[in-house]
Amino acid sequence: MSIPKYPEFYSYILKHTDKPKTLAELFETIVSEMKISEENLAVRLPSGEQKARNRMRWAIHFLMRAGLVEKPSRGIVAITQRGKNVREKYGSNIDNNVLAQSDEFSVFLGKRSDGSEGKPTNDHQELTPTDEIENATDRLRMEIRAGLLKSIMDRHPSFFEGLVVQLLRKMGYGSEDSFAEAVGKPGDEGIDGVIHEDKLGLDAVYIQAKRADPRKPVGRGDLQKFAGALLGKKTSKGVFITTSNFSQQARSYADDQRIRCIDGQELANLMIDYEVGAKVAHRFNVYYIDEDFFSE
Repeated sequence: MSIPKYPEFYSYILKHTDKPKTLAELFETIVSEMKISEENLAVRLPSGEQKARNRMRWAIHFLMRAGLVEKPSRGIVAITQRGKNVREKYGSNIDNNVLAQSDEFSVFLGKRSDGSEGKPTNDHQELTPTDEIENATDRLRMEIRAGLLKSIMDRHPSFFEGLVVQLLRKMGYGSEDSFAEAVGKPGDEGIDGVIHEDKLGLDAVYIQAKRADPRKPVGRGDLQKFAGALLGKKTSKGVFITTSNFSQQARSYADDQRIRCIDGQELANLMIDYEVGAKVAHRFNVYYIDEDFFSE
């Protein structure tokens, strides 16, 4: 089962707040009744808050906007008489269409340009504002990934070799006193770059950078050639990076040889995370009220 959408919490919140409860008590009770798995409870937002708990908090917020629950004291949630009436009438079939029957919730959703009351959209039925921000961020990241890979394909192969060396250095391979270089050239035996992890160059990570069409996966043969080149260098530390992807046979062989494979999607994600070829345009914080603080 996936993490419940926030409207799925409505009926459970109304069911368990005849006796006022703290957010923590309510969450524990609902998690048990909904049988939310440990795996889903482990999913967290960048802030560190559990995604399931975040969705329940938004559910409480919307129920308050509709006048179905209240906070008689700090950090405490209790059902209102209106909430009891809605619970009796709709049982477990409570969604935003039910909440929109209250004037308060309609005002909260906003007024249309013609002055009529707003109604919940399909997205509003499923997503909290936090979910919407996450989805928008994911869509933007997907566009940036595609743009980065296209930019790499538009450049000369030697540019890609230098890029992957720079990326691995920013990821922490090597040290301040060690050096990295792109060495790809005719007769390089499949080695396009090397990062020396110590000043004397006694330990090194060798790199194969293959700029390839995403429609043409890297096969087992390419990995075998790279493994042979590593053997010639008397090392097992190898990273094979491509703008394409790897066939299953290639990945299985790489696992056996302890070669680290990075495909185009992972490459683009790493470039974003380590700001290689990508820069931060905006930063913003998403806040929430710390109910635990007010319940002390």
